[in-house]
Amino acid sequence: MAKGAGKGQEHERRVCKALSLWVSGGVEKHIFWRSSQSGGRATTLRKRGEQLSRQAGDIAAIDPAGELFCETFFVEIKFVKTLRLDLLAYPDVQGVLGPFWRKCIEQASWYHKVPLMIVKENAHPWLVGMSRQMTSQTVWPPLLWCNNLDLCLVSWEDFIQWKDAWNIIVAAQEHRDIDRKSTRLNSSHANISYA
Repeated sequence: MAKGAGKGQEHERRVCKALSLWVSGGVEKHIFWRSSQSGGRATTLRKRGEQLSRQAGDIAAIDPAGELFCETFFVEIKFVKTLRLDLLAYPDVQGVLGPFWRKCIEQASWYHKVPLMIVKENAHPWLVGMSRQMTSQTVWPPLLWCNNLDLCLVSWEDFIQWKDAWNIIVAAQEHRDIDRKSTRLNSSHANISYA
């Protein structure tokens, strides 16, 4: 196994444990785990015409307490050497996060889920990326808003300290339902636009 892949898997396990504790109110640390091949199995089956929504993305629920979260969010976890967040200040530059975020949005749409990206740069804290519509329904202060990507970054600490995980899930489900309607309305356009 490559050293980088091992680091990525280690970070996925840490995220799963932290999300498990968050969803359970600090009681259970084994609600989520890495999905099969970090979502690769669901992608492969999708290419064959099969849907495996429960294993789409980098995490899956291994306990019923996590099923609603995984039915709602498509979670992509990235660990990179450098994020170059400074590049997001320029309208025509996507930096490292741009391609990751666009792929997360695309894959989330395959399964009718809300994209949620959790990223970490070496020697820096974790960040959570989501659309502006999601952050407008929360009390999180955004650390960075990238208009050209519809990407808002909040700190991991702000995200995980939110006391009522279920309110975030309900807000995400409402966001997802709006996106489904908007996608249908805009399906004739080359690029899907979101409400």
